[in-house]
Amino acid sequence: MIGMKQKWLCEVVTQHSLQNRESYWLLTYLLEHETILKNVHFVERCAATPRGLEINLNSAYEPFVFYKNGQAFFDYHQIFHEIRLHWQDDLYVEIKLERPSEHLYYLAVLEGNPYIDSVEQEKEWDAFFHELHRERQWHVVNRALDQGDIQTFQNVLSQLDSALN
Repeated sequence: MIGMKQKWLCEVVTQHSLQNRESYWLLTYLLEHETILKNVHFVERCAATPRGLEINLNSAYEPFVFYKNGQAFFDYHQIFHEIRLHWQDDLYVEIKLERPSEHLYYLAVLEGNPYIDSVEQEKEWDAFFHELHRERQWHVVNRALDQGDIQTFQNVLSQLDSALN
């Protein structure tokens, strides 16, 4: 699992434009320290955890936020020292990106958040997989249009139409 986490972090650092260098430094620090990475869990809604690090790849939000026992911290130095000094504690990392279903390493390392109600989490997973299925169907529709496959186009479009209604 460490290898998958490293591949995911490497993908984020090399293939996504991070908002600032501090986000890059935080992620590369995790990437380069396997002892810390062993205690890193990639989850959604990290604010609900005792120690959560949120990295936003969307410029509309703060580039990074560290949550500790319900309190939010935005200072890079404070966040870095918290991670460095308490390396043995679990760290729940959430990397917010557009279209997460397109990132295979993200899907491979994503864990359930143990601090979220299991019924609520199951609903979120169902919604996530429903969206993933719908995106794949649209991909099939686009490919059918490109290839002039009217039968496949009509079948998948009919499935999408019934799913939306």
